[in-house]
Amino acid sequence: MRHHPDDLVVKFDAFTYTGNLENLEDVKVHPNYRFVHGDLQKTMDISKAFSEYNVEAVIHLAAESHADRSIHDHADFIETNIKGILNLLETAR
Repeated sequence: MRHHPDDLVVKFDAFTYTGNLENLEDVKVHPNYRFVHGDLQKTMDISKAFSEYNVEAVIHLAAESHADRSIHDHADFIETNIKGILNLLETAR
């Protein structure tokens, strides 16, 4: 962000059990950074963020990532990692 001050970086995150606001301390001070609390399972959340910030590119860096949890309950992984990504791709398209 420091090297491309004209580019806006929007973090779209549901901020579930793995979220930690302290991890954003270094970036939230940049004027070209925005945080959007949203859910990939809700297409309206994605569409709103795309419209509001005129999104031109997407980098997907996270999903449900705790494999041990998927052994006991795979539904969250299916919803986020498959359906959520499909929602994101469809909106981007």
